[in-house]
Amino acid sequence: MKLIIGLGNPGKEYIGTRHNAGFDVLNALAATLKIKVTREECFAVLGGNGSAVLARPQTFMNLSGEAAVCLSKKFSIPVKDIIVVHDELDLPLGVIRVKAGGGSAGHKGIQSCIEKLGTNEFTRIRVGISSENKRADTVSFVLSKFTKEENEAYENSVRQAALAAEQLLTISVEEAMNRFNR
Repeated sequence: MKLIIGLGNPGKEYIGTRHNAGFDVLNALAATLKIKVTREECFAVLGGNGSAVLARPQTFMNLSGEAAVCLSKKFSIPVKDIIVVHDELDLPLGVIRVKAGGGSAGHKGIQSCIEKLGTNEFTRIRVGISSENKRADTVSFVLSKFTKEENEAYENSVRQAALAAEQLLTISVEEAMNRFNR
């Protein structure tokens, strides 16, 4: 069984923001897999089937690791079977990357997962959110909403990231990297 965690911030004011890319991908994946993500447990809203547990942490981004470690223990899912989906400021809008392990690159949600899980050896699906309109103030930028001109590229990347997550249920990380990292 795999644990797929979509990172974001809870609350209506964060819907549609760049920082909630993980939530958007998880919602798209849940729709594809016909999984209702409604149960509250382990600092998250979750749902599952026989092959995956899908979770949206309900802590703020900087504490996402609380849900990751709780869910990993509760469902006895080893770190190698955890997939974390998150926004990536260092990737252009419309680009996704599948990655095994690595550092946080300053992403507070990923840093929290690394700290709480005690390792960086989980898989990530990084969803590019950067654009020509990128601001010097990173916090304001990641909490901003996509413009009408950006929406098509963003929606496409959400679909691609959801497809990558779905395929990671049955293929290796290396194979997913070959298919999706272009």
